[in-house]
Amino acid sequence: MIQLVGYRVWEEANDSDAVTLRHAERGIAQALQEMDERILTATYRELSPGDVRYLAAILPDARESRTSDIAKRMGATSGYASKYKTRLLAQGVVNEPARGWVAFEIPGLREHLQHRLDEKERGH
Repeated sequence: MIQLVGYRVWEEANDSDAVTLRHAERGIAQALQEMDERILTATYRELSPGDVRYLAAILPDARESRTSDIAKRMGATSGYASKYKTRLLAQGVVNEPARGWVAFEIPGLREHLQHRLDEKERGH
């Protein structure tokens, strides 16, 4: 993301003698939009309903989530929830910072997922 921001800022500055605040703001906005479209939206589209359910069970926690709490929130056995954890780990969507804990791996995915779920709840 840092490289993408730098690239977009330099692209905005084009042939200017210096990078201005306006160049930086526009470059950052473009990079964020690309991140949303190319990574977050694409990742979300590839998630199964079970994957989304698992990830939604992580949302109430600020950072990491205990895997036993995720299973409870899903209303599922730990074995069932573990299948989704394994899938999401393999896809690079979550990481396991410590045994029995998971967290979002992709920056911005937590917010993207929350936004998608809120839209779905509102019927969009």
